Amino acid sequence: MSVYLISGAKYIDRENKFKEMLKEFLGTDFEKTVDLKIIDLEEGKKNISIEQTRAIEDFTITKPIEREFKVVLIKNADRLSTEAQNSILKTLEEPALYVRFILEAPRAKSLLSTIISRCIPVELGTSEIFDLETSENSDYVDALIKVLQLNWGGRFDWAISNKDLFKEGDTLSGYLDSWEGFLRDIMVFKYVDKKQLKNRYKVDDMQKMIEMFNDNLLVEDALRRILRAKSAAKSNVNKSLIVEELLVSLPSTNA
Repeated sequence: MSVYLISGAKYIDRENKFKEMLKEFLGTDFEKTVDLKIIDLEEGKKNISIEQTRAIEDFTITKPIEREFKVVLIKNADRLSTEAQNSILKTLEEPALYVRFILEAPRAKSLLSTIISRCIPVELGTSEIFDLETSENSDYVDALIKVLQLNWGGRFDWAISNKDLFKEGDTLSGYLDSWEGFLRDIMVFKYVDKKQLKNRYKVDDMQKMIEMFNDNLLVEDALRRILRAKSAAKSNVNKSLIVEELLVSLPSTNA
């Protein structure tokens, strides 16, 4: 899950934020590398056209030439035409591991919901404070933290002992939604004010998880797998099997 959506505050704040991220992904001289592609509103145009976004697929299909990653920066992403947004949906859903997307827009809600759902939000200067500190959500997140520290046998034991919980699709969805939100927070942990995190009451736990994994790619992979499990949970597949397969595939801090 390597698609970031920077929104809120003034343009200069968003610009500073995406430059900070570009330096992290591509180095301080990011302007000079061929591994960066910038899509922006063309002069005299009202929208970013589908013709502009078609170049993204050609750019991302090959591996980086100079750097560890390739990065696509889409400025004024709220000005993407509906056709242009629809054209990049698949690419945003399953980007190659060496690709990072950064979308910049004044308001995230100006984009299609299908685009927003594929992004990790980096919200700047918003007065909205998220707090998901409910007893259920806290228990679900605590369960994930516990599971990630178990060996494979311990994970199977946990799945078996809790299998009755997952017979109900709503309960499984509650777990997966909470786990997704927690991992999304970890992905943006260093980019946002901690008060902006959806699980801001779990900041200490996030810091511990970051230190344990020491690699954002592992967190990204875990997030991808949870999203796939959420998709599978909507089908008639045995819910216990979904949980067991997910837990085995998640990275371990006990390795």
